[in-house]
Amino acid sequence: IPVALAQNLQTIFVCRFLGGLFASAPLAIVRIIQLISKCGSPSARLPNFRQAGCMLADLFGPVDRGIAVAISATSTFIGPIAGPLVGGFITMSYLGWRWTEYVTANMSFFFGTVGLLVVPETFAPTLPQQRARKIRFRTKNWAIHAKADEHEAELKHICYACLLRPFMILALEPIVALIMLYMGFIYEFLHLYFGAYPIAF
Repeated sequence: IPVALAQNLQTIFVCRFLGGLFASAPLAIVRIIQLISKCGSPSARLPNFRQAGCMLADLFGPVDRGIAVAISATSTFIGPIAGPLVGGFITMSYLGWRWTEYVTANMSFFFGTVGLLVVPETFAPTLPQQRARKIRFRTKNWAIHAKADEHEAELKHICYACLLRPFMILALEPIVALIMLYMGFIYEFLHLYFGAYPIAF
């Protein structure tokens, strides 16, 4: 929306950069899905990635998990391919280039709302908390609590887990670093095609 409402080129550059920065997290973590989709207990091996990739391991069994991972991985390539095509038609129509951003925002709001309402909670520490809360109100026994309730969330731990630990995993896990390099090469190769199309045709 800020890009669609921008009145100068500087605002577009800054807002596009911020949008790409924040949108890169799920695209990067989707690669972790392929690493941990075969693990029997994802929470035991990579607890900090449960809220992302291991959700597929929680939602789908071993038989259907391969299809879910394939659809999830394929969807990351459909966007960069279909986006310029659809955006080109929108830009050439009477709507103008600003509607490329409005369409993207509307789709994001729609699928985000559907996911919020339909996708169940799968984060392991949260499930016992919800169960304990229900039991507390049903039995009026306020001493009942989950193990996650015993630890208070500290800003230092949150910053370490969310900001520092991903870089530690990237530096200390060779398979993660190699997959990130491979995906960077693939995406760069894919986007070079978009620059070559006007030259070739």
